[in-house]
Amino acid sequence: MKDIGDWASTKTRTIQLSLGVCSRPITVVVRKFRPAPGDITWRYWRDGNITKRTDLAPYALANIRQSAKDLTTYFNENAVTAVSAISKDNRVSEVIRETYLRAVQHYESLRVPELDDSNQKLEWHFLKDVFRLWLAVRHTAGSSYICGDDKLDMEPKSDDKSYPLWGRVSTPRMVVAQIDSIIAKHFIPPLRRKVLNSLDLLIKANKTQDWFTIYVAIFLLLHNVSTISADRRRHGKANGATKGYSLPGFVEDLHLSANITLAFWHYYRTDEDPLEVDCIDRHRSRLVDLGAEQFSFVKKSCMVMREKREEFRTAVNWDEEHYWICRMFDMNWSAGESFKS
Repeated sequence: MKDIGDWASTKTRTIQLSLGVCSRPITVVVRKFRPAPGDITWRYWRDGNITKRTDLAPYALANIRQSAKDLTTYFNENAVTAVSAISKDNRVSEVIRETYLRAVQHYESLRVPELDDSNQKLEWHFLKDVFRLWLAVRHTAGSSYICGDDKLDMEPKSDDKSYPLWGRVSTPRMVVAQIDSIIAKHFIPPLRRKVLNSLDLLIKANKTQDWFTIYVAIFLLLHNVSTISADRRRHGKANGATKGYSLPGFVEDLHLSANITLAFWHYYRTDEDPLEVDCIDRHRSRLVDLGAEQFSFVKKSCMVMREKREEFRTAVNWDEEHYWICRMFDMNWSAGESFKS
């Protein structure tokens, strides 16, 4: 990671950014620079067949390494809160809201009060890492805007309602590119490896008491696939992408990762059908360690997801919020069709 070399000013300014994912904004320190040939200091968008443009102030992160540390702290401190917020978001379905709520409740129940964080058990650390990864991935989607008092001397764009961030001030493009690079190259890869290694350990241990931990983790990861896929579709449509998605290679890898995650899940879940397990027989099933509320919730979720699954047997929609999660309840699962770039 390298800082910008040609600064236009020695003055730094502190701004706050939001993607609408978390109630607490991201705070970064920026500095004005002299754009070099090829640097993007404007934003394009499409209004029907017309391409439009608005200029943005040429600012970059003042210290990219310090910004990377600050972003890491931000994701660590706000992951649980952001995941919990989905349980109150009426833009998503009831089964998704309830699963996010149950995930946070379960995470909190795993914590042993007498122990500090470093000595908590694997399942607690695993879910915390899943939440952190979830939040970081969410920050690769959408369009950020400046939400604090300092707008870098820019005015909200309110003269054209076709503007994607109408009434708001877009984040300078260099800041966006640098934050995207920090998240995609320096934060997500090691955390993703850590999550997968922990998941592998939990699945190999094959303990029934880990069933709900693995279930909610897989659910959140797969739901994120739909969210990010839909955002790439949105971005592709807004920018005239020839293959439907912007970054088609990324979307292909994203869908492949979803099928791999589902393969992990179905290997662990086996062929046991939650709908065929009743309260009397539960002690002989893999659901034996679920609490009464968790058991009822899983059965209800299974019924809802099976109904949703029928909608996709004739019409594939990788971007729909239930598409990947409903396949967690397939019987005789096999990897389904996915996007090819």
